[in-house]
Amino acid sequence: MGFPATLYPLQPAQFSNPAFSLVFTLVLAIAIFATLFPCIVIITLPSSASHSWTTFFPNGIVGAVFGIKPTHENPFMNTTLLFLTLSLALSQSDNTFKLEPGFKPLFNGKDLTGWHYKDGPAFDGKTTSSDGRYSAKDGHLVVNPGKGLNQLWTTSEFPKDFHLKLEFRAAVNADSGIFLRKPQLQCRDYLVAGPYKDLKKYKPQDWNEIEVIVKGKVATCTCNGEELKFPNELPMTGPIGLEADRGQMEYRRIRIKELP
Repeated sequence: MGFPATLYPLQPAQFSNPAFSLVFTLVLAIAIFATLFPCIVIITLPSSASHSWTTFFPNGIVGAVFGIKPTHENPFMNTTLLFLTLSLALSQSDNTFKLEPGFKPLFNGKDLTGWHYKDGPAFDGKTTSSDGRYSAKDGHLVVNPGKGLNQLWTTSEFPKDFHLKLEFRAAVNADSGIFLRKPQLQCRDYLVAGPYKDLKKYKPQDWNEIEVIVKGKVATCTCNGEELKFPNELPMTGPIGLEADRGQMEYRRIRIKELP
C-alpha cells in the first residue's frame, strides 16, 4: 500500500504497477482500434429493426452496459467516453497507491495483522476480529455496525514524534474514533454527527483524509487540510487505535512516519 504523489489521475508512477500497466494498455489499444475501424463502433449505436438484438439493446451494447445513450452525430464520442471512464476508475484504485518515503503501513490492506483488542491476542492473518466488529475487505479496514463500543489497537506503541495519515469514509451519521496513544480524535460523519460541523472540504459518504502530526504531547490534526481542534494532551507513548461505535466506517491507507 502507498499513497499517490498527487490525487490527479494517470500519474507516471502508476505505470510501475504491472497490473495497472497491462489493463491500461489493453483499454488504450481497444480505444485506438475502435477509432481506426469505425465498424467496431457500430455496436455503440442503436441498430435497425432488422437486427433481433435491437429489442434487448435499443441503445447499443455499450449503451446497455454503461447507461450511455449513443448519438449518430458523433459515434466516436462513445468509445472515448468509455476509455476515459475506465482510465479514471483504474487511476483511483489502490493499485496506484504509492507509499511516501519514510512512511510505514499500519494496515496491510489484506487482513488485521498488527492489530488486536486490549489484552487480547493479535489478529495476525485474520480478516475478521473475534466479534466481527472489524474486518479487512478490498483494501479497507471496515468498522461494522454492532452493539456497544469496541476498540482495535495496534500491537506496536509509538514513543517518538510521528506523522499519521489515513483516509476514512463514513456512512450517514456514523460514529468512530482514532486513538492517538490513548486520547481519542472523533472520526465521524462530521456534518451530521459533529463535532466538526463547520468543515468546508468534508465530503459526505466519500473518502476524506485525516493527518495527525504529534510532537511531544501535542497533536495537530486536519481533515482534508482543515484544522480539527484537539486540545487533549497525549502521553509520551502508546498505540494507535480505532473505535467501533455507531454505523459503518471504512478506513484505508493507514500509515505512519516517525519524525526526527
